[in-house]
Amino acid sequence: MPIGHHTSSYCEQYELEEVAAHLLYAYLFKGLSGEEAEKLLFGKDHQKGWYTKVLLNFYGISNSRESRNRGRFKFYSLEDAVHELMLTGEAGDAKVGSFFLKYRPDIHLPQLPEGRHS
Repeated sequence: MPIGHHTSSYCEQYELEEVAAHLLYAYLFKGLSGEEAEKLLFGKDHQKGWYTKVLLNFYGISNSRESRNRGRFKFYSLEDAVHELMLTGEAGDAKVGSFFLKYRPDIHLPQLPEGRHS
């Protein structure tokens, strides 16, 4: 059986990284739950937040209520959020910041302190 045999229609319409960028943005900036974000993007094909949960775990972002990551950047511009993500020193934050930079190369970061690299 070839890879992608069970690909559903939304996977055919979107690049995987583009989907990830939308889900991360919806969770971190809009404060949507994983299920809400998936319903917006996938419609009836949503997976009850499962894709978003896996994505958050991959990037090392806790989705527990105590972490307060959901809507963490609600009142930030993308540029300000990326600056903060790149400077926290947390590995997951830097990965997410780099990920957003890939889709917004127009964001200019300040010079990082010695020993920190994006």
